[in-house]
Amino acid sequence: MRHEIIRMEHVNISRPGRHEIEDLNLIICRGYSMGVAGVENSKEILADFFEGKGTLARGRIYLDGQPWKPEGKRDFEDAGIFVISKDTVYMDSLDVSENLFLLRRNSLRKIRLNEKALHIQGRALLEKYDLPYAADEHSSHLKNGDRILIGMVRAITQGARILVLREIVSCFPGEERRKLRQFVNRLKQDGITVISIDNRADFTDPFFDEVILFRHHTIYKKICQSEDTWMIDEILKRGLEAADTTIPEVRDASGKPQRKPVDFFVWETFRDGSWQPQISMRAGEILAALGTPGQVDGVWSDILRSNAMQSRFELDGEIIAYKNIQELMKHRIALMEYGNHTEICENLTNEENILLPTYPRICSAFGFYQKQQKYILEDNFLGLDRRDIELLNPETEAWKIGIYRYKLFHPRVLILKNMLQNLNVREVAWLKRELREIVGRGSSVLLLENESKVCVDVADRLEVIA
Repeated sequence: MRHEIIRMEHVNISRPGRHEIEDLNLIICRGYSMGVAGVENSKEILADFFEGKGTLARGRIYLDGQPWKPEGKRDFEDAGIFVISKDTVYMDSLDVSENLFLLRRNSLRKIRLNEKALHIQGRALLEKYDLPYAADEHSSHLKNGDRILIGMVRAITQGARILVLREIVSCFPGEERRKLRQFVNRLKQDGITVISIDNRADFTDPFFDEVILFRHHTIYKKICQSEDTWMIDEILKRGLEAADTTIPEVRDASGKPQRKPVDFFVWETFRDGSWQPQISMRAGEILAALGTPGQVDGVWSDILRSNAMQSRFELDGEIIAYKNIQELMKHRIALMEYGNHTEICENLTNEENILLPTYPRICSAFGFYQKQQKYILEDNFLGLDRRDIELLNPETEAWKIGIYRYKLFHPRVLILKNMLQNLNVREVAWLKRELREIVGRGSSVLLLENESKVCVDVADRLEVIA
């Protein structure tokens, strides 16, 4: 698992003369690359905040697991967070090595500068990061992109752990962009995190681990680059409004118009004489609700035992009061618990278990059953090899069969209990890819988990169960 550097929980960031960023939930890990984009000024407010110009109006920020309230640029730099922009400080009268060590805080304490040692250190840094500059090279002919790279190395010499790149992509035209990608990948190998705040859609391959899209002054969607590059390009080229039409249109499995995705999902309980929301989420979002094992079991029991605990769902403005799980399924709210195999029938094949919700209807077609099954599993959006499906072990991989089932029938809301914490690293990566496919079609996924570490790379947002 990646080491967590910064965690933001329900943070509001204000900047004079601009709207606030609202309800920002974000985890920044070591050696991670993240893109931040949006058609409003939210990304600029975030960049200002990292430069020490914004104000923490609400919420909590944790640095290395400890509460942290930065109050200026110095606090961010002490924490190893540096912002690099196209206007990065660079002096033409100094050579490359001298610019590498420019503005170091201890430089003013030195009465005499050892020029030879400076060039030796500069040469070592340039070789380490494969930058094609000579240590004693004069600076006047360097392009703006070259100066930005040198500025990034300078920040590293000052202890940078997170580099925030503020709209610098335009300084790297054509083949120059490859140099930037290679440099950033080298930084990630050293555990340095890179956050690019930019709207350039042609800079997504394969730079980002994830892209965060802002809309209406809050996080609209968090996209995993490796699976959804097409989505990033389309949205950034056409604007965030394209997200409402592009995603369901491209991800539609059956080719038929789908029901409108849930705009807002709320689980409420009746307490103290009124209905009180406990968990709320947006369409196309993966939310991890974290708590102790007892708290997670309590939420799960409240959902399952509606009559006893008086709980209900609000789905896209529609109140759903239910008496059993079957009624929830009619509204396309699906639940799955790791290790619970009650929905896997031993007398059916893996393919038949995936198709279980429609199995009786398909079987009624008699001789057409095999043809229908082949069409759904192979010619539909799953794109699976039937041999791989049959190799799944129902005893240890029943959860995969369940995920394939819900990937095929795409519920409006999918609730998973204790899933991530019981999987290994490879299985978590597999599940993340599948969940991204599910939420890409407008479904919402709720993860009930005990540990925050396992949710960092999967969930868009984390909440603590009250």
